[in-house]
Amino acid sequence: MLVLVVLTVVAVLVAVGALQNGQAVTVSFFFWQFQSPLALIILAAAAGGVAIGILVGWARAFRRWRHRPVRPAAESDASTPDRFPASSASLGARMRR
Repeated sequence: MLVLVVLTVVAVLVAVGALQNGQAVTVSFFFWQFQSPLALIILAAAAGGVAIGILVGWARAFRRWRHRPVRPAAESDASTPDRFPASSASLGARMRR
């Protein structure tokens, strides 16, 4: 919940800061040069940062999932204690007592 609150505050601060900078600026990127409102550049940079963060997080989660330890089925069944050893028939008989 705290993460959601912090992300909301940061998003509001970025939006307010971007909207206060509406003047047109010239952006030069390698061989390209164009004019755009500074607010659009700020919002695009913030969205790009969020997208990169999501992709990096997804890649880390996928790597962890791919390298998770896998136990053979027989071993996992033997090592896992049975929570409900009684069958449903005997359970019903015990509940009627």
